[in-house]
Amino acid sequence: MQSDFEIQRSTRRCAATDRPLAPGEWSYSVLEVQGAEIVRKDYAANAWTGPPVESFGWWKARVPEPHAKKIKLAPNEVLLELFDQLAERIVNGTFPPGF
Repeated sequence: MQSDFEIQRSTRRCAATDRPLAPGEWSYSVLEVQGAEIVRKDYAANAWTGPPVESFGWWKARVPEPHAKKIKLAPNEVLLELFDQLAERIVNGTFPPGF
């Protein structure tokens, strides 16, 4: 069964230091489950110590410019299918080495 959920936009603030994240700065984002919600937390690169244990996904990206063109993501069904395939490969031990 697939569920739709929204990933909130970047807070543009470091979750560890509460410092504003500047456009063009590298940052890390994580997704965590808190109750029935999926919560995004953003971290400055210099405050990043690795993904929190309670996170289920994370990525590194540059903080976008304020008026940057919005990136169009694949439809939710496509992304969820990709995540299902990746999870299956991890469980089966067929995920590429080094990841």
